This record gives sequence, structure tokens and C-alpha cells, in this order.
Amino acid sequence: MTHTTKLWLDGDDLIEKRTFDHTPYLENAKRLQNAGQTGSSDLKHAASFSPGVVEAYIA
Repeated sequence: MTHTTKLWLDGDDLIEKRTFDHTPYLENAKRLQNAGQTGSSDLKHAASFSPGVVEAYIA
């Protein structure tokens, strides 16, 4: 898992660039789905997501 954050100034602006390797989390979610591990009838397990995946989705 690789997570990096870089900051730099561009004039008066502070620029942030974040990178995150989502591959292990997404592959595990797909493996669980293919194995039929979807939780109980009361609470379905859809997937496990890293915070980086959530940030990428909402960005």
C-alpha cells in the first residue's frame, strides 16, 4: 500500500497532491464478492473500502 502527499507553493496558492494505491482494497472487495461473502440477512456486506477510495470517489 502506497500513500504519498506532496505540497508546493504556486504563487500565493498552496497545492496538495495525494496519491494512494487502491488496488489491494479493490481486489479484496472483488474476492469477497466472488466468494459469496455478503453478510447476514440483517446486514449485507457490500465491500471494504480504504479511506483513499472514499476520498477518490467524492473528489
